[in-house]
Amino acid sequence: MKIVIFEAARLGDFIESTPLIAGILKSYPGADAGVIALEKSVLEALRLFFPGLPGRLASLPGIGWPGEPDSPKDAGLNDADLENADLLINLSVSPAALEIVESLKPRMVLGPRRNSRGEPEVPPAQKLAMATLALNRRLSRLNLSDIWRSLDPNSPTRLAVPALSPDDLEKAEEVLFAGLPPGLREDIGRGLPLAAFHLGAKNRLRRWPVENHAKLAGLIFKRKPFAAVTLGSREEIPLCLGFGKFRRELCPDVPLINLGGKT
Repeated sequence: MKIVIFEAARLGDFIESTPLIAGILKSYPGADAGVIALEKSVLEALRLFFPGLPGRLASLPGIGWPGEPDSPKDAGLNDADLENADLLINLSVSPAALEIVESLKPRMVLGPRRNSRGEPEVPPAQKLAMATLALNRRLSRLNLSDIWRSLDPNSPTRLAVPALSPDDLEKAEEVLFAGLPPGLREDIGRGLPLAAFHLGAKNRLRRWPVENHAKLAGLIFKRKPFAAVTLGSREEIPLCLGFGKFRRELCPDVPLINLGGKT
């Protein structure tokens, strides 16, 4: 069976789709499967989360199709593999993505596709989940991962966890421990838990207030001591510094490791 997974969104959306991908691979053992993506970061994550699952880049602007393989290592997906798949899983509602899905002529589509009138059409369960999110994000208990999982009831409820190599873990440890006071380093070595706080989002309206992150850190610490690790891009360093300010005011006992702009 030939399965193509079309991930036209960005890295965060790909990570939230990992329960569905894991479920599909489990539901169709031995299937000839692969992922199409628009960003190299998605393919890099793909290698971590699903080693051996081939992927390649596609270009949506101008419907440039098919895209060039990201590298010779990813050339396992050729043009013939992309067309006439037994199953294509589309994780995008954009008009350009729907046009690409249609051009590949899959035998069956899970996820958004165009109907006979050329309009976007989604499965009823997914439509319900998307409508709930659209009505009120503050009240909804659904996440994007719940929407994609609605396509396959057998998908696991949790995100897939990448298997990191010893080299990856050693590099992560170097970044984590650089500049730490000896006492905190020893506490972590003895098993003090870490909790990561990713403070940013591309759109500021999608960011949870930094002060709320600090309040949450204080609530967690009352139940179980831990060290907070703030994460973010170079542009998000001010958010990490803001977390440090609120931590000093709201939960000064929580040890803090600021990795903003360092990972």
